[in-house]
Amino acid sequence: VEMLRTASTPRERLVRVVELGDSLPFVLSVLERSPETRVQACVAVVHIRAELTSSTTAPPDSEPRVRIRGYSDARVSRGLLAVLAVGLHNVPVQDALGLDGSDLA
Repeated sequence: VEMLRTASTPRERLVRVVELGDSLPFVLSVLERSPETRVQACVAVVHIRAELTSSTTAPPDSEPRVRIRGYSDARVSRGLLAVLAVGLHNVPVQDALGLDGSDLA
């Protein structure tokens, strides 16, 4: 996300979003895509799934962590998915729930 803040122009920011999307690290496989994971009213085909995970090395009473996985056929949408997935990767659930739109700006 820091790489987006340091972009000097909106065009450079868009290029960086697209590049991040080209290397989306948390892809939702074809078998995992369904009407339930599809983002409605989006021109692009976008699927997203939020999951709660626990670390195998964390204490048993530790808070679950967020994991976002997704897929999009459009490069910009895929880039935005990547920003979300990377930005929320392994974040404690309560921290993720406390975010608002300005945190992502």
